[in-house]
Amino acid sequence: MTQRNSFQPPPSSQQIDQSQELVAIGAANIVSSFVRSYPATGSFSRTAVNSASGVETPMGGIVTGAIVILALQFLTSLFEYIPQAALASIIISSVVTMIDFKVVLSIFRVSKPDLLPYAISFFGTLFLGIEDGVGIAVGVNVLYLLYISARPGNTLLSQRQGRFEASKFSDALVKRMPGGIMVLQLGGSLMFPAVEHIKDMLVELRRESSCPAVIVDFSKVSFIDYTGAHGLQDVLRELESEHVRLLFCSVCPRVHAILLRMNVQAATHVFESVTDAFIVAQADDSPADNNTQTDDASSHLLEGYASSNYATLPLN
Repeated sequence: MTQRNSFQPPPSSQQIDQSQELVAIGAANIVSSFVRSYPATGSFSRTAVNSASGVETPMGGIVTGAIVILALQFLTSLFEYIPQAALASIIISSVVTMIDFKVVLSIFRVSKPDLLPYAISFFGTLFLGIEDGVGIAVGVNVLYLLYISARPGNTLLSQRQGRFEASKFSDALVKRMPGGIMVLQLGGSLMFPAVEHIKDMLVELRRESSCPAVIVDFSKVSFIDYTGAHGLQDVLRELESEHVRLLFCSVCPRVHAILLRMNVQAATHVFESVTDAFIVAQADDSPADNNTQTDDASSHLLEGYASSNYATLPLN
């Protein structure tokens, strides 16, 4: 598969099935094992030489195989005197076209963290070998993906000039929402790596400022696992013990069904938008004779929320 990716033709030409060679080699090894044959493998160096030589059909494999048989049977004594530097130069000249230096600048400009697994893969294969280098690079990339999953970019919305705007979590701790209500927008799917981070965030919000309610916006959450639902249940119990109400809004049906099966109490009454949840939360905290005035003020404060930088995920 690595060879297929390395010598992938231009988009305008015929596309290559990435698993074709892997399936063929695997099937050949399974069948040949019954007759005690040597295992079949793919030669990266011969593929590079064939590509540089313009080979386009399977006939190149037959020619290469014939040359290998001749070399093993009759030409071994002659090939013994060929310097390894000469053989290495053939391979180097064939694979030099595989190196795209422009992609490094592109990665640096688009996403600097992606340079880390790129560099580890390059230098690892250069100094440790292909298997060790690729294995270490894959491990580092998995750790990076786990870190991203554990820190999905949750955002606290703060009130500024009559509307809600996104604030960094560190700055939002010192700001007060209208009526002391917190609105937390989850930045992605709620899975086990992110549970503890979100639990700590909600608890810290509660400790830093006294608030009667916390609104959790699920508009960016398309999936939640058992650990995530269980973590929300623990947070709900802790907030209820401190007389803080937890409200959910913009919950997609799949996430809502999981929360209901976990008997998360806040999931029994979800709101379609932050506006609806905020009005209800502020009305519950206001005197009955001021409910009408509160609704008007909340509607004014929430004006423009839909035009913020967040897109709601499809409810399916």
